[in-house]
Amino acid sequence: MSTVGLVGYVCEVGVNYSKVRSIVCDDTSAGAVCPRSAAYGVIEGNYSFLSEGLCKLVCPNGNADIKVGDIVVTSGTGSVYPYGLPIGRVASIEVNEYTRELIAYIEPYHDFKVADRVMVIGRERSASNAE
Repeated sequence: MSTVGLVGYVCEVGVNYSKVRSIVCDDTSAGAVCPRSAAYGVIEGNYSFLSEGLCKLVCPNGNADIKVGDIVVTSGTGSVYPYGLPIGRVASIEVNEYTRELIAYIEPYHDFKVADRVMVIGRERSASNAE
């Protein structure tokens, strides 16, 4: 997390460093939801959209109730991100004519061209799950 939105997840940790895989990386995805309508989808990383300052939300339902300006947050599905971390706002929408999926282009709250400060959100480890 940055001070404004989701950045990604820690994929490697060393003695004095951590590597973060951002949500715009080509091999990264995250469950996402539009709180206004409960329409869900998957944020798919794609470096080609980074130059435009966008990331892509793919919704399997081509009729999903998503509108330009809607807020998108993490869905909490899966084991990486909890529900409700802010991702960004919908900038534009299209429907894939072949798959009928709704594609929403999201303007992330975090500016991926400048990433100088992030915070790590983690779960407290108990003695039973500590290594």
